[in-house]
Amino acid sequence: MSWEGELEVVEGTLLGVEPRFRGADILSPQAAHASRHAFSGWDRRGNRVRFHTRTWGNKNPTTPGTQGISLEILPGGNTGIQGRLNGRPIAVELSALRESCQAAFLGGFLSGAYKFHRVVQRSRCVCHTTCRHAGSARGQGQYYVRVRQLNHQWAWSSPIWVKGS
Repeated sequence: MSWEGELEVVEGTLLGVEPRFRGADILSPQAAHASRHAFSGWDRRGNRVRFHTRTWGNKNPTTPGTQGISLEILPGGNTGIQGRLNGRPIAVELSALRESCQAAFLGGFLSGAYKFHRVVQRSRCVCHTTCRHAGSARGQGQYYVRVRQLNHQWAWSSPIWVKGS
C-alpha cells in the first residue's frame, strides 16, 4: 500500500523527527532497480512533517513490512497531532497517547491501518553514564554500548575507539 502523510503538532513544538522507514527485504539488490527498494521520503517544515512510503503485509512475525516515523514533541497546553493519511483526516491528543496507543483502519477491516504508539517520557528513554578507559596510557581500546530494554529488546552502538595520550 502506498502512503502519503502530513502531520502537524498543534499547541506544542515539534523538536525532532526520526524516520523509521525500511526498504523491502531482498537478498541481492540490483542497481538498475534501486527505486523499487528506496521508495520512502520525508521533509519537515516547522511543526509539520510530510512523508511518503509503502507498506506490505508482514511475511512472518519477525520480519515486519511496516514503516514508522518518530516525533519528539515539547508539549504545550492541549498538545495534539493532526493531519492527513492518504487523504483522510486524523487527529490524536497526546493526553490520550499517555494512556494507550491509538490505531484505526483507513477503509475497514483488511485495509491499510495506522497506529500512534504510546507517549514515551524522556526519562524513560535517556541514559547518562561514564566509564574510565582501562587500557595503558599509550594503549588503544574499543568500547561499545549495549542496552536491554524492559521488554527485552536490545540496541547497541558502533565501536568507539579510544587511544591513550
